Amino acid sequence: PINYSAGMAEDQKDRYIQYLAEQNQDLRLTGDAMRLVLEDFMAQMKELKDQMSSMQSKHVDLENRLSEEHKLRKSAERKIKSLQEKLDYANQERFGDRRQKIQSKAKTSDSDRRKEKDDYDGTDDTLRTDSVGHVPSQELKEPSGKDRDLSNRPDGYKTMGVAGEATEHPSDLTKVPGRIIERRMVRVFSFRTFLTEECFEMVHYAEPGKKPKWGYFPSEGHPDVVTSFEGTRATPEFLQAIAYEVYVKNVTFGLLHQWLTDMGMTISKNTLRNWLKKGKTYLDELVCVLKSIALEKDSIVNCDETWCKVRKYDHYKKCYIWVLVNKARKTAIFFYENGSRGRDVLTDFLGDAELK
Repeated sequence: PINYSAGMAEDQKDRYIQYLAEQNQDLRLTGDAMRLVLEDFMAQMKELKDQMSSMQSKHVDLENRLSEEHKLRKSAERKIKSLQEKLDYANQERFGDRRQKIQSKAKTSDSDRRKEKDDYDGTDDTLRTDSVGHVPSQELKEPSGKDRDLSNRPDGYKTMGVAGEATEHPSDLTKVPGRIIERRMVRVFSFRTFLTEECFEMVHYAEPGKKPKWGYFPSEGHPDVVTSFEGTRATPEFLQAIAYEVYVKNVTFGLLHQWLTDMGMTISKNTLRNWLKKGKTYLDELVCVLKSIALEKDSIVNCDETWCKVRKYDHYKKCYIWVLVNKARKTAIFFYENGSRGRDVLTDFLGDAELK
């Protein structure tokens, strides 16, 4: 080791030792101060870690609460949408009652009491009591000891049924594995909607001296004629069905096309429109026939207003139209044309008809 005090005087050595001692003390104090600072820093770091952990737990709780509130909000929005749809449907159907309430006129046949006093001259012939209300004496009704007559009441009520004969499916009694106690029919209801494709055999033939032509010659038990409208491949029943779906049930052509496609039919929307246009020509002729039936000579017709729902873009409107009824011929004609609220539509329709 190196001897740093070699060649030093005694007083120099003392000063050097004193210097080293002071340096050592300063280093020890500095180390103690640094240790205290480090302890404070570690305490602050621990406190920050605790705060961070607390904030993380609060953050997780807030995220969970936010997720729950988001689910509740979505559920509330769905409920609001459902209630709004129900309210819109209720507003569409809120048109009141068709019946007209008629209040009976109050009787105004009360006599003048003063006139009766002036006309009375003391004789019984001039004594009048018209203005005096005669209240019949109320007789006490004795309670009847007899019960109500329930002989006309049916034994049972049929709350569900279908018109026509029911198709019965009996059980095979030979398969019963024991003694038969009772038998009864259980009613169920089935719904079947289907399309049927019918093929008519056309024959291309030629008569002597004439041009060849096509014809249908029905066999026994088959239709006498080809049951289709001219220019279409639809039967009258088919046109009636699609017209009922579109104009009575307000089914769009898209849904009608989807309905027929689901049942296995290949057809375009334009074809459906063309078939309805073809049927309109026959419907116009039917209106003329109904008019001639309803306005027969010496017929009794009744005309009155009734209301119907008319769709206006995104809502429905209550509108009144005229209806003409011939009760004897069981004919009713509704007037949907413009100006149906005026009487001109009736006068133009009646024309010179000779009615009672």
